[in-house]
Amino acid sequence: MSFFLALALVGGDAEAGKLADGFRGQDWGRYEDGKLKTSGSCVASPEKDSAFVCQQQFGDASIEVAYMAEFNIFYGIFAVGTSFDNCSGFFNVLKAAYGEGSPKVKSMNKWGDERYWFDGNVGASWSYNQFSKQCTFTISHFDFYDEAKKPSMDRAKEAAQGL
Repeated sequence: MSFFLALALVGGDAEAGKLADGFRGQDWGRYEDGKLKTSGSCVASPEKDSAFVCQQQFGDASIEVAYMAEFNIFYGIFAVGTSFDNCSGFFNVLKAAYGEGSPKVKSMNKWGDERYWFDGNVGASWSYNQFSKQCTFTISHFDFYDEAKKPSMDRAKEAAQGL
C-alpha cells in the first residue's frame, strides 16, 4: 500500500475540488516523451523518480517543485519552500485553491503546521516546520503512483526471494 493511500484511509474527509485535475495544466497519468508540461525555470532531475525540478512562483512565493514521474507516468509533485515568507505565501495560495485542508493529529503539529486534502484518488499534504522555516507540499495520484512504482516493486519482490 502506498504512503498516500494509507494517509487517505486515516482521514479522508478533507476534500479539495481541483487536485484530481492534475497540476498546472499537466494531467495525471501517461504522457508522451518530452511532453510533460512544466512551468518556471526547470532542469532535468538527477533523481530517478523525478522528471524535472523547477523554480516556480505561486503568488509572491518562490517554491522549488519536483515533477514526479517514471516510465512516462506523471503521478505527483514534491514542492519545497525555504523561508517563512515563501511558506506562508505558498500556504495562502493552497488555501485559495483547495480550501483550509484538515489539520493532522494535534500532537503531530507541535513544531509547526500540517494539513491534508483529498480528491478522489489524489491526496495532498502540506507541512511547515517553524524551526527550519521550511515547508513541503506533496500531491500524489494513488493509482498512477502504484503503476509507476510497479516495475521496481516487482524487482524488489523477486530479489527478496533470494534472501
